Amino acid sequence: MMSPVFLDILDELKNLSPKPKYIVNLGDAVLGRIVGRNEDTYQQQYPAYHYYISEFMSSTQIPFFTIPGNHEFWVEWGNPSLFLQYIGNLYDYFDYGNTRFIWSNNGMNNYNGTWKNYLFTSDDLDFVNEKLSESNRPPVVFT
Repeated sequence: MMSPVFLDILDELKNLSPKPKYIVNLGDAVLGRIVGRNEDTYQQQYPAYHYYISEFMSSTQIPFFTIPGNHEFWVEWGNPSLFLQYIGNLYDYFDYGNTRFIWSNNGMNNYNGTWKNYLFTSDDLDFVNEKLSESNRPPVVFT
């Protein structure tokens, strides 16, 4: 169910020396739904991704963060429920060393009742600004 390339990347990451302190996936963790191509299996992508990432983190003790991309919303058009159930928050942050890492969802947002790809909304900006104001650490922001 998962891309063989993705599984090869996980194997390569397991064998890195020195081990990374954390990993950030910048989106498109799942293929999403492609009409006429994978309609029978597209909803299985999230559980499969969750399984492989959980197994990776368990075996390596390396935190793995996934930022939503537009493909995460192609599974159920505009519906973040599977991302929230299997992966995590649409908006989040963590501190590592003296740096604050922040991400928000611009993969798909509802703007005036219409779902739009790559839209950075006032909610996104509010979240980023809030997390920036809470810390004096230099930020890295993913959107």
